[in-house]
This record gives sequence, structure tokens and C-alpha cells, in this order.
Amino acid sequence: MPGRDAVGDDAKAVTLDAYIATVVDAVETAKAPVHVVGHSFGGMSISGAAEAVPDLIETLVYVAAYLPQDGESMEQLAYSDSDNGFTEATFVIAPDYSHASLLAEDQARVFAGDGTPEQKAALEASMIREPLGPIGTQIALTDARFGTVARAYVRTLQDITVSTPLQTRMIERAGVAQVVDIDSGHAPYLTQPDALTAAILSVTQ
Repeated sequence: MPGRDAVGDDAKAVTLDAYIATVVDAVETAKAPVHVVGHSFGGMSISGAAEAVPDLIETLVYVAAYLPQDGESMEQLAYSDSDNGFTEATFVIAPDYSHASLLAEDQARVFAGDGTPEQKAALEASMIREPLGPIGTQIALTDARFGTVARAYVRTLQDITVSTPLQTRMIERAGVAQVVDIDSGHAPYLTQPDALTAAILSVTQ
């Protein structure tokens, strides 16, 4: 997504609308109804894309992702998650409030507790800074647009980032019928790629 890993004024300029526009551009380039997969914060972006171009998206697939309702932000959903593995020190906010990052020693524990040492090292090497603007932005969704797009969810049963109980609450309140469980932490794309691939295919074929 544009602007991720930025600092200072560059990070402050990053918006959720820019993330959504990036997804919309990819969907429109495909020129056919597509399945759109969003992981973690990506759930916010794909939801906004469905609001923008509902007729071009066949299925939204949320993978351990935030599944918002109208008027919610990722920040609100995260603060409602009393079952996650974060401490007060885990989420490190820059002094100028432009971006945030995860405390280095907590990254593998929170994201890939089920991973091998090699996978945990790869996870740590992939971590970048996150602009705060998109995290705190409330999303606008309507039943007439977002609500018409089919939704599926891949739930991660060892997740302490977007905790499994929070995932379940979001699934239930959204009435998601297609749910596939993976016995993994927050990064099945890294720790269990075959299981994740099979899960996505099972809800999109």
C-alpha cells in the first residue's frame, strides 16, 4: 500500500482512501468480477473497495482481518479486542504521531507464535512502520453497496493479533456464512501457506 513504512510528514499524508483506491485500481484492471483477499488491516481496505465498486467484486475474503461495520475504524476494533497479546509497550507510537511500529522483541510472539525459528526470523525481517492516519479513520459502508458483496472469512485459531474471539464476533455480527478455520497464528501466509491456499480456494470456487 502507498506510504507504508514512511515517517514524518510523508507518513502523515497517507490516508485510508489511498489504500482503498489502490485496491480499486487493481480490481478495475482485472476487468472481470474478482475475489479480493484482505489480511489483517487489509480487511478495512477491501471493505472500502467493495463500497466503491461492488459490481466488480465477486467475493471478499477476510484472512484474520478486521471486518468493519459502517463508521468503525481499525483503531476502534483493535481497542475492543481484550483477548489480543499486546501490552502497553508492544505498540510503539512515534513522537510526532505519524506512524507506529511493533516492539522488536514482540513481533514474532504476536504475529507468528506458531512459526518455526526460520519463519519467525522471516516475519521480523518483513516488519515495517505503519502510518497512523489510516488506522484511526472511520470507514463509510452501506447496505446498498458493500452489503451486496459476498463475504467469506478465514479464521486463525491461535491468533493474538486480531484475536480469535474478536474474529468470531465480527463474523457473527456480519452474518458471514462461509468460514474456514486454520490452526495458526496471525501469519498463516508464512507459517501455513498450503492450508491458507486451500482455505481461500474453498470459498472462491
